[in-house]
Amino acid sequence: MSFAVAYLNSFGLAALLAVAFGLSLRMRLNLHAMNIAVGALFGAAAALAMQNPIPIATGVFVDPRNLFVGLSAAFLGPLGAAASLAIAAPSRIALGGAGVGAGLLAMSIAACAGLLWGYATRERDCAHPRCLLLLGAGVSSSLVATMLLPLETMLSLLLNAGPYIVAFNLIGAVLFGGLMMRERVIAHRFGQLKLQAATDPLTGLLNRRGFERELEPVIVGGESAAVLIFDLDHFKSINDVYGHSAGDEVLVAVASLLKRSLRQQDIVARFGGEEFVVVLPRTDELASQRIAERLQIAISEISVPKSTPLKQISTSVGGFWAETTFDAVTSLRHADRALYRAKKQGRNRTEFSAKVMAA
Repeated sequence: MSFAVAYLNSFGLAALLAVAFGLSLRMRLNLHAMNIAVGALFGAAAALAMQNPIPIATGVFVDPRNLFVGLSAAFLGPLGAAASLAIAAPSRIALGGAGVGAGLLAMSIAACAGLLWGYATRERDCAHPRCLLLLGAGVSSSLVATMLLPLETMLSLLLNAGPYIVAFNLIGAVLFGGLMMRERVIAHRFGQLKLQAATDPLTGLLNRRGFERELEPVIVGGESAAVLIFDLDHFKSINDVYGHSAGDEVLVAVASLLKRSLRQQDIVARFGGEEFVVVLPRTDELASQRIAERLQIAISEISVPKSTPLKQISTSVGGFWAETTFDAVTSLRHADRALYRAKKQGRNRTEFSAKVMAA
């Protein structure tokens, strides 16, 4: 009965850890930092489990610590495993006794088993109980560490506690591994929905909502920035004459060119129809004008869809550079005015607003 009580008490803690794992995924934290932080929680849980052990012999006892370490390694990878061991191992050393060496080896085996399971299942859905049972079996392989104990102690542990340890590792892996898999799936779906809400489905660029979200750091930072508006010339006639599929190919080609031609920190969005918007943070006025002209020329050199007799596409560009205190509404308005001038003066050209914002 003492085995059941000790492990069932730890099961409540494991359930809380599964919830914490899910919350960390949905918060979209830095992956490495998240793995370390949540791995440390699993390590703390393992250390806590050692405070209520089941004695086998003097200095030798068992508890559910290896399940926590194995789950951490399986779902949080090497960083999570290292964080868990960094807390659990010193806790076992501090308790002392003849079983220290075996205890440390057992935790290391559980971590390795979890890492192997995580690597083997990284590209497939492994929420099925049979798959999770393999994780539980891997964690249970930590019993091999009992070979470091005296023969009599080893036999006593394997015969009296071994069946309970294996059973609870299998049950724990299915229950809490299943919970963590479920949290991972939910977080993935949440991320996909969030991405879809902020992304133009045709080009993969940000839509207006995503653009506004990505623009917030630029606005808050009060840095200089340029905004460019690209409007494909006579795009409606492309759709009317060659069909919407040809128009879609042109839009995708332009989006691809913009993405690969700009820096990672630059913001590229499709505002709808044939209009694209680019924001260039930390760029001076002359450089932003050169970038706009270079992109305008590059778009005119795009290979058009082979399915149409269309020879070339062109774009008009309106730009505005804000020296300080970038304001999206004002900047877009000035860039739009510059775009209007570019179209009025014959299209296929770049115009910049003469006005510069002051702090």
